Amino acid sequence: MRREHARMPGATVSDGWGLGWALWNRGDHQAFGWAGFTAGHRAFLRCFPRQDAALVLMTNSAGSLFGPPGGSAVFDTLLPELLELLGVPPLPHPAYPHPGRP
Repeated sequence: MRREHARMPGATVSDGWGLGWALWNRGDHQAFGWAGFTAGHRAFLRCFPRQDAALVLMTNSAGSLFGPPGGSAVFDTLLPELLELLGVPPLPHPAYPHPGRP
């Protein structure tokens, strides 16, 4: 499930896709997981095999299903501190093989 089956070049959400998991493979930052949502709720799962750790965050979501960030903003705000607590290297920006297009 953690083997990459589809590469997502230039993606900012994840680097690839395994069987049912998003994959992050950025140097020392290795992870797999997903994010899910339903009306009024957001859920995030990130597993870090090198650190033998996992991060789960479940939140209420502001706005409509695809409306304001709500739980996503909470996750984005807390992620750097939570990674540090777990001993996981920060998630660097993706390396793009080619310059971006307008």
